[in-house]
Amino acid sequence: MKRLKYIIPIIIVAIFISFAIYQRASQDKSSQITKSTRIEKANSSRKSSQKKSSSKKESSETSQSSESKSSSQTAQKNSSSSSSSQNGTSSGDDRLVQLNQGLQSALGKVLLPQKIVYDGSQKLNVRYTGDINNYSIYYLIGSQELPLNDAQLSTQSPIAIVQKKTYKSASLAQEQINYQPQESGLPEVDLGSGIKGNRQGTTGSQYITWQEGRWSLTVQSVASVDGSDQAKKMVAYFNGAALPVPDVHGAVQTYVGSNNVHQNTIVWSQGSSLYSISANNFMLALNMGTSLR
Repeated sequence: MKRLKYIIPIIIVAIFISFAIYQRASQDKSSQITKSTRIEKANSSRKSSQKKSSSKKESSETSQSSESKSSSQTAQKNSSSSSSSQNGTSSGDDRLVQLNQGLQSALGKVLLPQKIVYDGSQKLNVRYTGDINNYSIYYLIGSQELPLNDAQLSTQSPIAIVQKKTYKSASLAQEQINYQPQESGLPEVDLGSGIKGNRQGTTGSQYITWQEGRWSLTVQSVASVDGSDQAKKMVAYFNGAALPVPDVHGAVQTYVGSNNVHQNTIVWSQGSSLYSISANNFMLALNMGTSLR
């Protein structure tokens, strides 16, 4: 009985200690579960926030890309419209195309200038004589457009003339060309682009002559006028334009300050055909000669 008396309290203490240990373990487990749940919620919330942020960013980028694309397309459209406006064909070009079509219908496939510079406030007209082997085409300007070869045009003075004449042989055609070979021992004039011309004079006139390819070029002026400025302009012009290639030789002759249609001429031959352009100023002659098609 005495032994039992001591055992019972020991058992009661052991039970109490075991209960206390169990309760503490249960609280720790509950705390761990709660902590784990909170972390998972935090991670889930962070992921959700990141997903929303990513979605918002993608939406913003898509919107910006769409706006950028729309802006680019608008700019391209505006640029295209501006370019189209700047590159529009003038009424003068349309008129020349119309007249050239009429000439080719009448004469056949002949060489015609694609560029004629004249006062835009006036109207371009054309009359012609001859056939595909021998023809003269007269370019005129007036206050109104008239049909090709209108009778009224025969009394007007041309600003330019394009001609073709066929000879019995190529040699006869070449003999008609006033080709000027460059001579040695004459004073030289620097015309730019590595080209030097010869200067010579006669009573009342002076000449500057030079060669480019198969062509001789001459600028004539009265003795008191220096023709080198006009010669330099011609050399500079030919840096970006070319005349037809003659079989043997061709000759360009211009006159300083002249509005005589017969004093600014371009003459060359191909086979037995002799071609010529004459105009009332040297630049008009050059524009026509370098745009022949």
